[in-house]
Parts: sequence; structure tokens; C-alpha cells
Amino acid sequence: MTEDELTAGQPHGSCTVVVEAGYDDEVSRNRENVNTVRKTVTRTLTVAVGPAPADPDDLVEWIAGTVGSDSAALPDGLPGLAHDTGGLLALPEECAADGRPVYAALTIGPLEGHAGTIRSGGLERVGRMLLEVGRQMMTELGCAPAEPWVITSPWSQLPEEEEPASDTADVCRIPGLRFVFGSAASYSGHRVGPVTQEFQSCSVRTGREPAGPALELMMLGQPWLTAAFAETADAPSSRDWRGSGWVEESSAVVLTECGGRPVVLFMRGEPRAAVVGRDTIGSFAIFSQAVTHRVGCDPVAPTAEVES
Repeated sequence: MTEDELTAGQPHGSCTVVVEAGYDDEVSRNRENVNTVRKTVTRTLTVAVGPAPADPDDLVEWIAGTVGSDSAALPDGLPGLAHDTGGLLALPEECAADGRPVYAALTIGPLEGHAGTIRSGGLERVGRMLLEVGRQMMTELGCAPAEPWVITSPWSQLPEEEEPASDTADVCRIPGLRFVFGSAASYSGHRVGPVTQEFQSCSVRTGREPAGPALELMMLGQPWLTAAFAETADAPSSRDWRGSGWVEESSAVVLTECGGRPVVLFMRGEPRAAVVGRDTIGSFAIFSQAVTHRVGCDPVAPTAEVES
């Protein structure tokens, strides 16, 4: 285990734990010759605490890695999101560093040394682990609330299972968001996350490799999370989008106002996403138009981008 010292005056740090376990695996050359071999698997858990990264590229990777398009909000109004391999929790305002919100992030790495797939225990278990991590961080920083944060309610909004790719259906049920998967269709899919006033997500996987989504689209409306994008307000949005931030082929962050509250529209895309459909900016525009219409605010994307 490696860790950084964490104090009230220095709310930045990380801790990495490598968990190792053994299991018996049967190896056989034929039915009569079966040997049991003891094997070892490892998994890395990393906890980081501190404000959101200021660098735009780092901020995109931070959101994609800690929030992710397969997240769900913690129950009971707790300021956090969790998914199968990690999550993000906003610490109380008293924990702030130089006026910037401080977050506890949990990342669970892949299982190394095992041919199959073993999940981390599910989103609900990861959420409780994230909350326990957050409580420990608050205690060390001296900003824990009088009443400890606990989960008592069921998870009411969970991501859906991945659906197979189709050339004839709208991706993530977003009107007009279509791809031409072609021969890659049998290895592709899309997944709809929770659809609420404060969060909506869509992820698209194209082909076998590399692992993970080729396109992630999210609407982030939680005040504790949109605050992480405050510094993007200094950069007028490119390509005539309504708001501030940036819109590029590989990533987009647009901080805008919707019904009197801040909302962030987020995209991370890879070149392989454009191979099977429209360009990533066009996909982001269609998603943004659908989301802003659903939550009842003025369009954010330029009409030209939506129709491209």
C-alpha cells in the first residue's frame, strides 16, 4: 500500500492498495491427466482526494474515469455518483480548498491474472465503499458533518444493460442519433444511463478493440459537480455553442444555464466513433439538443451542427 499524507491544510492526496488473492485452477491435457494449479490474481484500488484538475485534458479524463457514462447517483441525496469500477463523492463545503470543491474519487482497476471476468461486486457495493472512503477523508480533513452520511434508501435510478448495435435504431433512444455499424455491429453496442433532471448519459462501443466506449455523452446538472467546471467559464465556447468551454472532435465541455441553474454537457470521443457514423461533434450536438429539450431549456447546440 502506498499513500500520501492528508491534512486539513493540504486536502490533496492519494492512496493505492493492491489486493492479492489465490485460487485453484484445473489444468488438463486430457481427461485422465488433470492437475490443480494454484494461481494468484491482483486488483488495484486507488483513492484520491482533492479539487478537480484545472487542465482541460486532465479534467476530461477525470470526469470520464471517475463519473463515467455508466454511473448512477447515490441515494438519499448524497453528493456522489458511482459505477461498477469506481465513483466520485463531493465532500462538504467545509472541506473546500481555496474556495474550490474537494472530491473523493475511487478507482477499481481490472483484475489481473485471471482469464475470465470477475466484477467488483456491483454498483451498490462500490457506492457504499465510496461513501466509506469519503467519511474517512472528511474525518482526516476535520470537516465531517455532525450527522454521518449513510445510505438508507434503495437505488432508484440505475444504468440499463448494454443493448446490441443497430443501423436502424436511434442510439441510446436519442432521436436522430444514428450510426452505421456495418460489419462491426455484432461486436458493438450502446448503453443508456439514468435519465433524470440532473444526469443523463449515453455510451457507444464500436467493435472489439480497444475495450471501453468509443463515445461517451453526459449531461451533468448536480450543483456539486458543475462547480468542478467553474474555470471553463473563462473560455467562450467554440463553434457558436451557447455557453462556455470548448467543442472539439475528441472532447467537448459546454457549461451553460438551463432554467436558472448551471448544466454541463460533456463528450469524450475517439476516431473510431466517427468511422461508424457522423462526426463526434455532430453526435454531441444531437445529444445536447435532445437533453436540453427534455429538461426544458433553450437549445445549446447550433442548428448547423445538429443538421450536419
